[in-house]
Amino acid sequence: MEIHKTTYLIYYFIVLCLLDIIFGFITNNVISILISIFYFIMFFDFYRKASLVDITYKKMDVAEDNENQPEESIFIAKIEQNYYLKILYVTGLVLLHLFLLIGAFDIILDPAWTKFPEKCTQPIGCTRVYYDNTSNRYGTQVENITFNNSNLNQIIEDWQKTNLQTNVKLKSDNFYHFTFTTLVLGFVDDMEVKIIKCKDNPNMSSVYSQSELRIGKYDIEVNNNRIKDFYDYLSKNIENKSKDRCK
Repeated sequence: MEIHKTTYLIYYFIVLCLLDIIFGFITNNVISILISIFYFIMFFDFYRKASLVDITYKKMDVAEDNENQPEESIFIAKIEQNYYLKILYVTGLVLLHLFLLIGAFDIILDPAWTKFPEKCTQPIGCTRVYYDNTSNRYGTQVENITFNNSNLNQIIEDWQKTNLQTNVKLKSDNFYHFTFTTLVLGFVDDMEVKIIKCKDNPNMSSVYSQSELRIGKYDIEVNNNRIKDFYDYLSKNIENKSKDRCK
């Protein structure tokens, strides 16, 4: 029995959906997971309903009449006869391949920071608040940078939870690596936070941060706004704070 080419097409889309679901879990892309599951159910349903006569060729002698010729696949027939199904199919074709491509690059380009980076990997799509702000393209100025140690780590983690599609990649007492995934296509941004206790005042710590995109160059100020929101949240929820860095 020879397998009809449509069977390979259905197999391809099912495998594509499964890969996108796996990549979606790795990159924390909920939308990608949901869309991939939807198309997985749709393509699997095509496969389940299609009979062996419709999606396979039998080894047989070619008859003079057309009665023994293999019928067209239900999968192809449905798409050709239904305009909305065509749109759904083409949209799925584009989205699933985009999810796969972006997810693969997100995984390959994961910086896997274990300590605060020395500089921005992407100078244009990056905002950095540290001893010097030479990598800060937007010249971001934060109101407060030093905060009371009491509940500082908990407040930082609370801020992270206020954002959609975020993940704690790594955390310790004085370092955090967060990831932020865009809602639709699943582009990942990396944010690192470093906490340095003040030598002259053990009850206070300076908080430094860097947020940058992982793919591409231009972030439309997304990382810059994220850094501003981060420090605004700390200033709002911590009473004892200072504009001065630790000495």
